[in-house]
Amino acid sequence: MSSLEAWRASGGTCGGERPVLEHTVDGGATWVPTTLGTDVGSVMAIRASSTALSIMVGTGPDCATTLHTTTDGGASWSPADDGAAGAGIDAEGVVLASSTIQPPCADPIEAFQGERTTVVICDGQLEWRAGSASWVDVPLGGVRSLAVDGDHYVLARVGASRCAGVQIEKMPAIGVTAATQTDIIGCADGLDDVTNVSIARAGDDLWLWAGDDVKVSADGGATW
Repeated sequence: MSSLEAWRASGGTCGGERPVLEHTVDGGATWVPTTLGTDVGSVMAIRASSTALSIMVGTGPDCATTLHTTTDGGASWSPADDGAAGAGIDAEGVVLASSTIQPPCADPIEAFQGERTTVVICDGQLEWRAGSASWVDVPLGGVRSLAVDGDHYVLARVGASRCAGVQIEKMPAIGVTAATQTDIIGCADGLDDVTNVSIARAGDDLWLWAGDDVKVSADGGATW
């Protein structure tokens, strides 16, 4: 990823609407569909680096969770290592690098796993834990997606009183407690739909995908 290049995917539904994986190299002005195998029924997580793209997908008649990696822009795919696509959510629970665990809330929205911490975004709160310790409930409503900036998380939050679109905030990624606070970074407004929101970060570049709108910030979400 960079300020010009990014990947995105619609989730799809096994047995229903097929997922779509797309690639842009012009800052989101145009998106080119990337071929997925005919047995892929859903996409649950994607993670891009400078050399590869890894995806967590549901495949086959049972929608089994599998990991694939491409190093040639999707022309060919090979099995990926556990954790290569990041954490995801499937019918069995939260899929981490080492195991699938029961989610800490009824309807998890998004999951993240770093080297030392795990976060599950829920409706009305974040659930955080270090290693395999107990979950910490952080009462923070409206969070829809998360990215990482060193020892901080970057959050995309809707319904905030100071922002009519998606408010970008940051919070510590270590030592989190129920009283941990966030700091406002900026606001992405002028969006037609904030029902489905996703963010991704590469250096100081922050990408925001909300409905049909794609925005890129060169300063971590302060301006768009």
